[in-house]
Amino acid sequence: MLKLDGCNSRVADMKTAYPQMSQYLNKTGRPIVFSCSWPDYERASGINPDYKMVAENCNLWRNYNDISDSWDSVLGIINYYSSHQNDFQPYAGPGHWNDPDMLIIGDFSLSKTQAKSQFAIWSIFAAPLLMSTDLRTIDPDYAAGVLQNEEVIAINQDPMGVQGRLVANVPHTHTDRTCYLFNVLSGKQLPSVLQAASERNLCSSHIQHSQFCWTP
Repeated sequence: MLKLDGCNSRVADMKTAYPQMSQYLNKTGRPIVFSCSWPDYERASGINPDYKMVAENCNLWRNYNDISDSWDSVLGIINYYSSHQNDFQPYAGPGHWNDPDMLIIGDFSLSKTQAKSQFAIWSIFAAPLLMSTDLRTIDPDYAAGVLQNEEVIAINQDPMGVQGRLVANVPHTHTDRTCYLFNVLSGKQLPSVLQAASERNLCSSHIQHSQFCWTP
């Protein structure tokens, strides 16, 4: 894997530089995952990224700020991805993915419920599941209780590679309820849903079939 950042480089050159690097990597004849920061630098500079071009040259790409070890950071990324999903969700698919940054599950700041929420939403986003924790010292409850949930991982690894979309967001006095909808590759390719808030009737107007992978 090659992660090519854009620190101290000219944003105007990125539409040329990143595709050139993609060509050089392909010429090696070796399978190399190419991770790009190109769209995030354009966004920060007020430029609308050409996601079709990005998807043709990168395997995964960053769209927003770096994650930090806090729930506020996770929530900021989720909110950005949800409010801008029409810009880049259609370009995600096998071999080319939107990258909301690393999982911080098992680090220091997230409660177990927050850790479940990040893992669930990242999986629905069809995002790369790159862990930042030290597996030698991780709390087994986070490892077995969150990171090894096979049903959630199966959503992330679905062969169709369709990134989920926000379809409902219902403010509540104490707890917001959010619903994401996505397709799974199964017998009849029926719509399925994973709800971070476990409100069973939240998506009833959007779907007929649902699947619950855990109860927070």
